[in-house]
Amino acid sequence: MKKPIQVRTAAALLTTASAEAHKLSLCLAGAVNSLRAPAYDSDAAIEAFTDLQAAAEILETIERIMGEAADGLARVEA
Repeated sequence: MKKPIQVRTAAALLTTASAEAHKLSLCLAGAVNSLRAPAYDSDAAIEAFTDLQAAAEILETIERIMGEAADGLARVEA
């Protein structure tokens, strides 16, 4: 039996979400590294803030992608 298009689409969307999650992880690691820097100063705070803003945007993207995948899977006829 051939997989419904919704299943194939969901798999592609979740692959994209996985790649976005990797970028999220890198942003969070960057923020942590900035905050753990031996010479914490305003530049480190700005870097951490920037990384956290990027992480929040990526998280919103992941949420949207996962919602699209879930909606598609909900439409698959049993």
